[in-house]
Amino acid sequence: MLRTKIKILGPGSKAFLLLALLALIIQSCQRDDICSAATQTTPMLLISFFDEEDSLTPKPAPNLLVRELSYDTIIYNRENAAEIRIPLRVDTDITEYEFILNAPATDAEDESNTDRITFSYNPEEAYISRACSFKVNFMDLEVSLPDDNDPWIQSFTIEEENIENETSVHIFIYH
Repeated sequence: MLRTKIKILGPGSKAFLLLALLALIIQSCQRDDICSAATQTTPMLLISFFDEEDSLTPKPAPNLLVRELSYDTIIYNRENAAEIRIPLRVDTDITEYEFILNAPATDAEDESNTDRITFSYNPEEAYISRACSFKVNFMDLEVSLPDDNDPWIQSFTIEEENIENETSVHIFIYH
């Protein structure tokens, strides 16, 4: 039945209906419906590693393995980085990580050294836009290292207590 009605309208009417439908679809998407890649979202914790004896010299952590404990997720696997970015959990106010120095490639020879770090903070949601929704900022960051007989992390400095972006380093770790 629809087919016969369109035939009755004629060939010019079909094109007009198609253009009108296309115009409605295009107009229904507004600029606010697309989240730009440049929009800042939930920031990661930015950590830089430095030499304990010369605190101005960056010192990569050799064969670093970083594992988030509650989900048993490996974030970095045997990286030699002087700077890393790790996510903090947005559904709780604590995230625990294991930082394993000299993580073994195989189980044959294990000379690794594991330090557990607990990050505590106050997650605060911030509205971005209709397209991007919300992001979470982490306020009042605190770091704790449990007692360890053989720590490879000698000390740390919290540079930024409020994590609102990834442009500056939040924590310096000295080893």
